[in-house]
Amino acid sequence: MSEIIPNKILQSSEKENAAFPLLSGKNTPEGKTFIYLSKDYACQQPVESVEEILMLLNK
Repeated sequence: MSEIIPNKILQSSEKENAAFPLLSGKNTPEGKTFIYLSKDYACQQPVESVEEILMLLNK
C-alpha cells in the first residue's frame, strides 16, 4: 500500500519522548502501536491501523 499525504508532519518513537512535543505523554501498552491524528493543536482518539488513520485523514 502506498499513500501520499501532503503537508503533514509525521513523528514516530518506540516510547514517550519529551524532547519531541508531539510525542510527549503518548505512552502505549507493551506490544501495541497507536497512531495519533492531531489537528488544531489537539490529538484525536488514537487508532491502531493504517486504514483507520487514512479514514480520519480523508474526513
